[in-house]
Amino acid sequence: MLVALPCAMAAAETSAFDGHRKGFTMGFHLGYALVSLSTPEQEVFLVQPDTAGVTIDTTLFGYSGGTGTSDGCTGQFKLGYGFSESIRVCYTTQMDLRGAAIGVSPALEDGPSVVGTTATLALDYYPGGVGGKWYAGAGIGIGDIDGVRGPAYHVCVGRDLGRSSQFEVTLSRYGTADTHNVAARILFGWLWH
Repeated sequence: MLVALPCAMAAAETSAFDGHRKGFTMGFHLGYALVSLSTPEQEVFLVQPDTAGVTIDTTLFGYSGGTGTSDGCTGQFKLGYGFSESIRVCYTTQMDLRGAAIGVSPALEDGPSVVGTTATLALDYYPGGVGGKWYAGAGIGIGDIDGVRGPAYHVCVGRDLGRSSQFEVTLSRYGTADTHNVAARILFGWLWH
């Protein structure tokens, strides 16, 4: 809703996909992600009946959870509006996948799996205005890790490589205090404006 209203108001003065940053924008990016996964550590018990099948014997088997690192691929979708050649507001969604999607971790036999997703409202700023190629951005929203939802934050630095291609480096954190991911992403994609 925050993006749709300004788009409708400015439709008469700008046209979509005219190559200018002012007006409607839509983008799709793919890339590599390195994700630090943190889950609460929990005791795991091995439960087995005794020989008579009546008394249950429980033995501490080990612990699950903790912190680990996973690499894989990531995808990003942007939908937004440029208020000027310097400022753009975007609804940004990102999904991090681990596993064999791009052959980074062939040890995972189950194939790719979703590590987490985010949906943020982001602001991109081009300090050079019309002629500027570099931009910086930040966003805040919600993240999801296997059904555990919590706040999501991201910061990014990027560069326009032409009228519709971009390169972007993103750092984000999403989840709760106990279960959260910190992701570093390198993205290449297309942004039509």
